[in-house]
Amino acid sequence: LSLECTVDNPNVGEMAGILGASSKDDNKPIELPFNFPVLVSETVQLYKPPTEQIYDLGDEALTDERRKHFFGRTDLLKQLAERWQQHRSNTLIGQRRIGKTSLLNKIQWDCQNNQSQIDYSPIVPVYVDIQETTRLIDFFEITLHQMATTLQVDASQIVVDENNPYKAFKTFLNNNSTQDKLQGRYFLLMLDEAMGIFEDDNLDKGEILAKFLRSLTQNPDYPIMFLFCGIYALKNYTNLLNVAPFVNISYLSRQESNELLEKPAENILEFGEAALEKAYSLTGGQPSLLQQLGCYIIYAFNRAVKMGEKPNNYVDVDKIDD
Repeated sequence: LSLECTVDNPNVGEMAGILGASSKDDNKPIELPFNFPVLVSETVQLYKPPTEQIYDLGDEALTDERRKHFFGRTDLLKQLAERWQQHRSNTLIGQRRIGKTSLLNKIQWDCQNNQSQIDYSPIVPVYVDIQETTRLIDFFEITLHQMATTLQVDASQIVVDENNPYKAFKTFLNNNSTQDKLQGRYFLLMLDEAMGIFEDDNLDKGEILAKFLRSLTQNPDYPIMFLFCGIYALKNYTNLLNVAPFVNISYLSRQESNELLEKPAENILEFGEAALEKAYSLTGGQPSLLQQLGCYIIYAFNRAVKMGEKPNNYVDVDKIDD
């Protein structure tokens, strides 16, 4: 028995019909309907190992090369951009390894390179990792240096007094050179791992600092907004962060998950629809798990090549289950 069918779209096909036969004993006709899917690849090719890591497991700052590892979050970015148009600070919260730091890096990279369809015109983003600031004066020195560097102004004249570090911060914000460089825009101070502000073993006088930052957002004379970023425990400090409403960052959508697997592997792997569905079912759209799954798939293909096999580049559901 042989069957033939024509499939117009890759990955989507169906073989359906009725098999006709007759009984050997009484010659009575028998009809057996059948219907089953046909998986069709778009351009099956021999797999060629990539020359670089195509899936990303780190949170380092985005470069032009690594930008291709970031996918999704468009709706969330638009939501934040609308708030920045209104000069509103926010607190971004989510579980660990959900992509918070990657999102902050994405915002900074897009603004520096003018390569986004989202309107970032009101902001000048500055990234600060609270984990790197173990003392209050460290926070102000690092933050002011980052702000000055971003605006390309001389930071050598900035002196932070350990007894009154707040003064240098306010002076810099009100400086004519700073105002001229901002051109009506606002600093967006993105404070990653913001729980460190409140932890006893990190920044001293954390609540005092939080109150100071809050006071800046409430004064229109200071061109600054904040994007606090951290885990759900930040909700315990609602009284200090009430000027920065909480925005949740969660799992990727089904479409975003597909993009995260397919886009980095373009011209290297071809994913079947069933494989993508299985990947989403296994990970729930968790970005870190999807990246790890992608790394494992590449590892499995590379291992097959090292063993002398010549696999094609099609990823079916069996390769996900393995």
